[in-house]
Amino acid sequence: LQFFEGYKGLVLGVNVEDQVLIEQVQHHVISLNTKALQRNDDIISNYKSVVAPLNKNGSAYLAELNFEKITNYPLEVREGVFSVEDQCEIVPNNNTAAYALAVGIRSGAQKIWLVGFDGYNNDDPRQREINKTFQLIRSNFPHLKLVALTPTTYDVDRGSIYAPNL
Repeated sequence: LQFFEGYKGLVLGVNVEDQVLIEQVQHHVISLNTKALQRNDDIISNYKSVVAPLNKNGSAYLAELNFEKITNYPLEVREGVFSVEDQCEIVPNNNTAAYALAVGIRSGAQKIWLVGFDGYNNDDPRQREINKTFQLIRSNFPHLKLVALTPTTYDVDRGSIYAPNL
């Protein structure tokens, strides 16, 4: 938690379950994929502010949870594309991490620190899916720095949570 002390950037959370960490997150990103819709309502209902694509199935589910704030960033999934458009986020897969990265870029991020993005084995399709997303981001947003501050198997730059600006 020391990491958050004095931190002035935007903190987006994906699949955060720890109550102490939930409090540190400014906006929880939910893409309304199958995994998100199977989440524990007791955990999700603790989220204060949510970013979600209300154009997707499951938006009625979010309304039932009565969040303090829901921000709508529409989502379109298009293989091989990662783009932040005026009307929606276009991501290459239905992975919440891809959507959260698009939301971060839309918010004007010049640097995105990844914490808790452990990754998968190299033969896992989810590993390849996220690495392809990172490749598209690097191609389309070359100014953006993606840095993992905790151990990861993903193809991104690595830093340290103890010295994130190095």
